[in-house]
Amino acid sequence: MDNLSVYFLLSDDGFEMSFSPVNDNTLDVYIEFMSIFGELEESNLNISPAQVATVSLKNNLWAFIDKYKDKVPVLNKLKSKIDSVENDSYFLILPNKPEDTQKILDLELYLQALSSTDDSSKVQNLFFQKRDEFNSHFEDLLKEYNLVNIRNDRRTYIGERTKSKRVCRFCKKSENDGATFKKVAHAISEGLGNKNIILYEECDACNEYFGANIEPTLVENLDIARVFFGVKGKGGVPSINKYKDSKLFQNDKGSVIQAPKIDVVSEKEITVTLVSHKKYVPINIYKALCKIALSVVDQKEIAYLEDTISWMKSCTPGANVPKVAVSLDRGSIATFPSITLYVRKTENYNHPHIVGEFKAAGFIYIFIVPYSRKDKCSFVKEEEFDSFWRFFPQYSASSDWRFDDYNNSNEIELTEKLRFVQNDKDQA
Repeated sequence: MDNLSVYFLLSDDGFEMSFSPVNDNTLDVYIEFMSIFGELEESNLNISPAQVATVSLKNNLWAFIDKYKDKVPVLNKLKSKIDSVENDSYFLILPNKPEDTQKILDLELYLQALSSTDDSSKVQNLFFQKRDEFNSHFEDLLKEYNLVNIRNDRRTYIGERTKSKRVCRFCKKSENDGATFKKVAHAISEGLGNKNIILYEECDACNEYFGANIEPTLVENLDIARVFFGVKGKGGVPSINKYKDSKLFQNDKGSVIQAPKIDVVSEKEITVTLVSHKKYVPINIYKALCKIALSVVDQKEIAYLEDTISWMKSCTPGANVPKVAVSLDRGSIATFPSITLYVRKTENYNHPHIVGEFKAAGFIYIFIVPYSRKDKCSFVKEEEFDSFWRFFPQYSASSDWRFDDYNNSNEIELTEKLRFVQNDKDQA
């Protein structure tokens, strides 16, 4: 046993902490800690997973933290987490964090049921009701896939914290091999507004390569949306000068386009065509999406993605990759970009090993991570792709998607045609 762990599931968060290394001292501290949440009966410590954040429990926990905070610094983080739980509200305490998404969702639904009624006899029925309702939409999907959903509203660190123990995901080098980890590696490009999702396991050399050759293509492809939706990159909301005789920027009145020619379609509609000075390589958009996925996926999956990494870092065209589904985000425009992964947990090779959902600047991208050694299909053939697409009802139910083919490794000119339609303010 490497450590003694405990996982706290709160209504809007989760937190895992461990006591290590395991020895007589840490074992004594661990038992004292766990006794706050349970009762000692005949030398057995009985702890219910369902806990209530009473004033008494919090006071006992604060006293324990004050006693051991210098020896166990992570206790200070626990204090802030539990302090955020309203008095007399429920939370769950578990031996460790479940890896299976279905189990996590069941626990979250159970916690919701506990918090929804004061009648303990109704909790079980309420839980089954909530679970049946959820499973009616997503049961098949969750039997096949685990979800990786990275929080982007706060600092989230991925990978090994200790530099001397780090191994770069993209080149397998450590400090012993000459790799350095001095730069802050963002799992999603900072140019797309990501300030919070940080990858520890990306060396400076790989960070520089992707930052110079791959990531800018996706960022620049979203330039117009970044201006219109006010997405703040490194230098704030960008001012775009890459279009011939045209400029896009924001001022105190909103978004502005300066262009030599504006086509008037009607009294309420105009179109603007913008031609970029800079060319771009379409396949690099796909590579940039995959770079994001591999930055946040669990380390244990990386071994199956070595061919993907080789393709991402190669200038030589590989075998064709699947189409990418793209749509406007019909919901509210998020302040920060987000990434969600679906990681297959079965051996059903009719479905991809890893599927990504990336949101940024008002757009949604759904993509398959190609070349995984856990895949037997390329999903390039129409019937293979269609089978995959139908399996994700939360996407396939909508007809608003376009399907982009990025299988081009040559530089091409970027031309954007923007259509503006005046809203009828009197229309209900």
